[in-house]
Amino acid sequence: MTVRFTALAREEAAAAALAFAHRDRRTVAGFRDTLQSAAATLAGNPHLGRVIHGTDFRQFSLRPYPYLLIYEVRGQAVWIVRIPHVSQSPSGWSPNS
Repeated sequence: MTVRFTALAREEAAAAALAFAHRDRRTVAGFRDTLQSAAATLAGNPHLGRVIHGTDFRQFSLRPYPYLLIYEVRGQAVWIVRIPHVSQSPSGWSPNS
């Protein structure tokens, strides 16, 4: 299965990396590695993430980083639609927000 990122998810990943860059460049590399690893995990097991009640979306933690992947399985692709910080209200996780 392929993994694709929406433009919004890419923007959020870049913003998170920029926030980490102000602290430590190694943290940026670790975040990017964790993101790539999570994407590879979801490609192999797309239903691994927890279903977000009342939606077709799932969430997958980017531990140890305080971010989530919000994604949807469409056909033969996993679409990562958001990468919110865990402190964001779940109502803000909508891919349309």
